[in-house]
Amino acid sequence: MLLGHVVPVAGFVGSVVLEKLLRQTDVNRVYVLARGKRSLSAQDRVMRLLRTGLFHMVRDNNALLDKVGGHTMHTDRQAVVC
Repeated sequence: MLLGHVVPVAGFVGSVVLEKLLRQTDVNRVYVLARGKRSLSAQDRVMRLLRTGLFHMVRDNNALLDKVGGHTMHTDRQAVVC
C-alpha cells in the first residue's frame, strides 16, 4: 500500500498522474501542489481541475476524492498543498 505522493497538477501531465494515482492505485493520500494564478487561488484551481472531464470517474467516488488532501500554506506566490 502506498502511503502518499506529492503531485504538481497544474499541467496536463500532472493532471493525468493525479487521476491515475487516485483511480488505479491503493495510495492513501495525495498531496497536491498548486499556486494561485490570476484571479484564482491555488485551492480554487485544484477544485476547478477536479471538475474537468478527466476526473469524471473520480468525482463519482467520494472515497477517491477524500484521498486528495493535506494542509494549506500561503506564501508570496500563494502556494498551497490541498
